[in-house]
Amino acid sequence: MNSRDNFNLTISDKQEGFLIIKVMIINPEQTFFFRGKTFFAQALWNAVDKYGELKDKPFFQTFEYSQLFGNISWYVRNSRKVIQSSEFLGSENYPLVHLPNDLDEWQRVWNDRIKLPAATFKVALADNKYIEGFEKGMEWDAGAVDPLFAGDKI
Repeated sequence: MNSRDNFNLTISDKQEGFLIIKVMIINPEQTFFFRGKTFFAQALWNAVDKYGELKDKPFFQTFEYSQLFGNISWYVRNSRKVIQSSEFLGSENYPLVHLPNDLDEWQRVWNDRIKLPAATFKVALADNKYIEGFEKGMEWDAGAVDPLFAGDKI
């Protein structure tokens, strides 16, 4: 985990036009899940950090990662080019009923992946070509956020 990473994503299923993605909170300072198009555009882009071969696939050819920052309206417009929708399917260990008070307890909770807060989403891509390169079982960490934070959180 990089210090900037808040989430771990795993593709648990891949079908024509959409991905089922499990998102785990891996940073104790992150207390909620994002569910917007802009979050998933950025989170999927973060997969290229681990799977460099994805750079040649259509999703990653649509825009440069560096372009995701700076101009918010550009970011939203281009996120919508690749992400059609996201649907919340359910969660585990969330919301956190008991927030640990001491550092040792935090460490135990956040080192035991079974106890981590997790949510599952169905992410529909705007064009079936954007699913190319993503495979069931792929897993990576992401520092993605939703810059609009327009209520798109769970």
